[in-house]
Amino acid sequence: MFGFSIPGMDAIVGAVTGQIKILTDKLGIAQSVGNALVGSAWRGAGATAFGEFLTSQYIPAVTGLIQAISGFGGAVSQGGGIFENLQSQAMSKVSNLISGFNF
Repeated sequence: MFGFSIPGMDAIVGAVTGQIKILTDKLGIAQSVGNALVGSAWRGAGATAFGEFLTSQYIPAVTGLIQAISGFGGAVSQGGGIFENLQSQAMSKVSNLISGFNF
């Protein structure tokens, strides 16, 4: 009968999910490289400063970004679900209204 969806909703959710995966992968690489370099292959003040930056700034910032993007994706999905529910209810009411007429 009638129907429509929010254009691009699946693409938005897919893009958000993709960004989370990319950031998670890059975070894992940074942690692995940091662990491998600092304190073993790389020593000295530069290594200490890099390790401190990695653990006190970079990792928390990227983790926060992942959480923010995840929250945004969840909100978009939730909003889409609410929209679809409202659309279904409206179409049901329209269908009931139309069925009352004899054309």
